[in-house]
Parts: sequence; structure tokens; C-alpha cells
Amino acid sequence: MSAGLEKQPFSIPCSSEACRPSRQETMMNTPASETPEVVALITVWAEGRPEIKVPLQVGQTLTIGRDPANGLALTNDKWVSRNHCHMKCEDGKVILIDNGSANGTFVENKRLAPNDPVALLIPSWFIVGHTRLLITHSEHDSDETMKAQQTRVATEGNVLVPFRKVVQEREQALLVTDVVGSSIVIKDDEVLLIQVVSAIGSFLENALWSQQDSFLQCTGDGFLACFEKAEPALQCAIELGEHVRSTLGVKVRLSHALHWGQVLVTTTGDVSGKNVHGVFSLERVRREDPRIKDSFETDPSRDVIVLSEPFISHLTDWDKGRAAALGTKTLKGAGDVEVFCLL
Repeated sequence: MSAGLEKQPFSIPCSSEACRPSRQETMMNTPASETPEVVALITVWAEGRPEIKVPLQVGQTLTIGRDPANGLALTNDKWVSRNHCHMKCEDGKVILIDNGSANGTFVENKRLAPNDPVALLIPSWFIVGHTRLLITHSEHDSDETMKAQQTRVATEGNVLVPFRKVVQEREQALLVTDVVGSSIVIKDDEVLLIQVVSAIGSFLENALWSQQDSFLQCTGDGFLACFEKAEPALQCAIELGEHVRSTLGVKVRLSHALHWGQVLVTTTGDVSGKNVHGVFSLERVRREDPRIKDSFETDPSRDVIVLSEPFISHLTDWDKGRAAALGTKTLKGAGDVEVFCLL
């Protein structure tokens, strides 16, 4: 803690044991003229609702972490480090600094570099572990911001869309890769399936290394990967199966689905949206189309690559003769889409 920057006691009661100030003293006996100016209000969200509002005052360093000794203790969030990050007011700006936490502090979809001060916009959201925090100028601003953003609902079902300040929208090339007949593989040799999935993951990580905006998630026996451009996504699908077979020396077949569309990206790095549902639905086409089923019998060594028309439209110098048209398919979330297949 910097010299002269002392933690101030809080007068705000907390109704939750999951996130509470570590000190419960009040400032009722402090003369108004000596009370430090409140420059911002930090609202902690837990389980989808606001739990507590904590003031940030001039001359105060607010420490945040799982340790109860912190100025703001998030004791029940196992993803929060003991001394995760801290905030202070400096030159009229609210500064947030990550203390080298294990799981990171995120602002606007970007993980903060350890010990690198970042000035926060007000209002805005930031993520500590799995806890969402909102910073505003006043309690009124906090209430209005939360009221407006709580009403945003996804088009499918009743799932709440992540808050506006937490979500970034961008168009991506989406690749879903799956192991064909994984249930048979795991029945015969569970270790082999683990090796195959590991080899797929390593290849995809290398392929995404040069991508500025990318995403990779294991989905059990497969992966979802997001690329900036269509060409590297297609090239990855073409080369991936052969890489796995040659590396492990096994006969395994992969199925790939390639789609293009807008995704929602949260500050924790997760992606969601109708096109994510769409690309998973596209991968399942290979189980339903008889022409793809026939290819399993005629040439079981080749992978299946299914492409949507939106994806193909983002390829340069695409030869239409490379793929067979499978007609229009209804993809969950993405609607009716022309589908093609490389066999």
C-alpha cells in the first residue's frame, strides 16, 4: 500500500456473506468536513443481482481479494486470488491495478497486465475472478445502469444477454471439430481418445497463435475455435485430421463445420450467440445427410468438412467445384442456410 493512502471504514451494510467489506465500522462520528470525497461507487454483483455498493474515496486504496483482510473481500469466489487487485483515485481518475492474480482482472474483454495501472471509464464493468463489478459516479447512476441492462434478454429462451459493457460483438470464422465415432473410440481405448483430443487442441492453439481476436474451447471430444479470417480456418480444417493421424499413428476420422457470423464476446473471454449455436448445428449435418453417410463407407480415412454459404462468401478465390451442394439446411439459431461439403 502506498504511503499516505489509508483504507477508509465502510458504513454500507452487506446482506451477503459471499462479498462483503472486511470492516464494519461506521463514519457517523466523523465530522462532515473531514469525510473524504466519494469519487465513485463500486457495485458488486453475485448470482445475477447486486449485492453491495462500496464507495471509493479520495486518498483511499481499495484492495480486492478473497482474503477477509481486504477492503472488499470476495470470500466465496474461488477464482479470486487472496490479494487479487486494488483501486485508487489518482489525478482525478479511478485507477485499477491487477496484483498478478492467477485468473486475471478483465476490463472490456481485455485481461489487465499485472501491476499495470489502467484508468477506468465511468460507468463501466470489470471482472474479478467470476465476480462482476460495476463502477459509477453515484448510487443513482448505478441503479439506472443496472435497471436498463437487466432488461436485455436473448432472442432464444429466457437467458439473459451479458451486460452491454461486458459484451463485445464481432464477426468471426467459426470452426467446430469433432471426433467421428468417439463413443466407439473411448470404449476401445479411453487413453487414445484423450491423446487424440490433446493433439487436436495443440494443433488449434498453434493455428490461432497469430490471430489477434481468437477463441478456443474444448467441448468434450471436440473443439470450438474462432478465427479472424475464413482462409486460415479452412486450412486448419483441411490439415488437422492428417496431423493427428500422422502424429499418433492411429486411424481416426474428424468432422469439421465452418460457419461465419457475429458472436458475443464477454470480458471472461467466452463466446455466445446464435451463430455459435448455428455452427454446432452445422456439424450435426454429417449425421443426417445420406451423401455424407455414404462417404464413410467408400472412404473412411478422409475427414468430413461441412461449410455454410456465409463462410464460403468470405473466402477469396473460392472454386465452387471444390464442394458438393447439400441444399438448404435449417441451423439452430442461424436459420435457413445453404450448406456444402468437401469430401
